[in-house]
Amino acid sequence: MDTWKILLAAGGAALLVSCGPAPQAGESSQPALPPAAPPVDPVAAQRPADEAVFIRDVEQITHVSTDGAKNDIEAQNIKDSADSNWCISYNKLGEFQRWVGRIRNIKGFSADPNSGDPKSTNFEVDIGTTFLKSGDVYNDGTEIYRTVSNMKEGDPVVVSGTIDRSAEYSGCEYNSDNIDKTGLDVHYTSVEPLSERTDWRYRSATYSARKPGR
Repeated sequence: MDTWKILLAAGGAALLVSCGPAPQAGESSQPALPPAAPPVDPVAAQRPADEAVFIRDVEQITHVSTDGAKNDIEAQNIKDSADSNWCISYNKLGEFQRWVGRIRNIKGFSADPNSGDPKSTNFEVDIGTTFLKSGDVYNDGTEIYRTVSNMKEGDPVVVSGTIDRSAEYSGCEYNSDNIDKTGLDVHYTSVEPLSERTDWRYRSATYSARKPGR
């Protein structure tokens, strides 16, 4: 075979190898985009630092492990240390501002014509490791009543208020190992809906998660 024919044949083979097989009919030649990240939870994304610390402290006090203790004395010391740390966290908590969670157990109470009490509501707010509860009722005509009456169970909310230290068994020594079940006694001063789609931090985080190449 002539030299130029040999070179042409070799070049053609190299061209086929470098280009790879041609795309089949209906197939795209564009590289596949990475799968979209799941949406950012607006509650987790907007949780303030002091609430995050409190949630961590609740997690620690309700999951104290004494499995590694050498004996019952050391196990009790571990529990006492955890109780002490919990009381420090609980006792320094007075007001809470713009904590986030999900509303639950919305109750509606009818007006009482005998006492003159108007319609009212009561509710709880789940913050993850425990929940905020109030012995107060919020009367028809108040801003909290109007806000809550337009919500459904599980809606994200922003709440502010104070710790209710007058409630029965509200001291740290009573709720140290079961606050996840008993909740935190509070007085609400404001309740607002937390938008899942319009908050700029939610939009920014979602856009960054979905942007190809990020």
